[in-house]
Amino acid sequence: MDSVRARPARQQRDITLQSVARTPSRNKREDADRSSQRSSAVSSRKTRGLSRNSTPSRISSHQGRKRADHAHCASDALGRQNDRARPDRNINAPPSNTVPQISRRFETLSTVSGTRALSRFSSPGKTLSVGLETNGLGFLGFMIELPGAFVRGETERNALSKVHAEASAYSRWARNPSEPPSEVMVVQRHNCKLHVEDADGEILLDADRGVMGKAEFKTLADLAIYSGETFDRIYAASELKDWVDTARIRLTFNGQAPKTIREIFEHVNRTQKYYLSRAGLGLPEETRDNFLGIRRNCLARLEELFNQTGNSAVFNVRDEEWTLKKILRRFIWHDRIHGKSIYRILRKQENSGLTGRIEDPFRFDP
Repeated sequence: MDSVRARPARQQRDITLQSVARTPSRNKREDADRSSQRSSAVSSRKTRGLSRNSTPSRISSHQGRKRADHAHCASDALGRQNDRARPDRNINAPPSNTVPQISRRFETLSTVSGTRALSRFSSPGKTLSVGLETNGLGFLGFMIELPGAFVRGETERNALSKVHAEASAYSRWARNPSEPPSEVMVVQRHNCKLHVEDADGEILLDADRGVMGKAEFKTLADLAIYSGETFDRIYAASELKDWVDTARIRLTFNGQAPKTIREIFEHVNRTQKYYLSRAGLGLPEETRDNFLGIRRNCLARLEELFNQTGNSAVFNVRDEEWTLKKILRRFIWHDRIHGKSIYRILRKQENSGLTGRIEDPFRFDP
């Protein structure tokens, strides 16, 4: 802060007491009055200090702040809808390799980050941690131990009620079936000004800032490749790629929602370069690779940067913070959320008798 610092309270008190000591008293009664006042002031300060440090007071303060932030986000939910382009949400955005202006800073990160490197396709422990963001109109939660796993809901309770089902589906997809966690813990909350109700989020998880070694980078990159392969598979197995799901015809904050399987696939394909650009990187203009070719090229560029900076760089792009770890997590999440949309369309086609048996490579259903 650039403001003038106030003198410490203890120093002010000492100066005041010294001034009183230097001023001659008119009589002993005045001295007694001053002594009584000082004792009362000290007693009052001790009482206030105990109140501040007591648990009920701290909870009450947190709840009040939470209500104020919640109300602010609810009223400002539309405030930033035109602040910045969101190619990951706008299906009509043309492909572009333009790298936006990025503010980069480096952080010295403690090795005691609480973030552990995951072995390939490992399952969560007994406790599953969730980071939540909301704009007051919807909730989006990300599971810390399962990169890319997510839940959504109109309320926090509704979103968290889906954690066990999502964790189970993710574990099936990751080829390591396991029992759902016995406890779900919300470890981070973020008040978001974007359209969370349309799955538009910005949260930088505390785990996204954590120290990331080579083994963890490889784990996340492997998951991002595997996720891309799964998404490509569900698209390739779809027969009616241009069948319009009329229930999906609606306007979002950033244009028409994708309403066919092909539109969803093209949207996810374009977004790969968008995620790469969050780290100030791009692919050559002449790149004409297929979906998986672009994914591998993006991850190769991210690995080059990781070998130089690790996960210590925080990129600020149009008021949203990114790290390499967040970018990898978002690759997986984006495949998953739109893979789920494709699977819902396929189920509708199957139930209408338009197609035969459908594939579920993400293992959304048990």
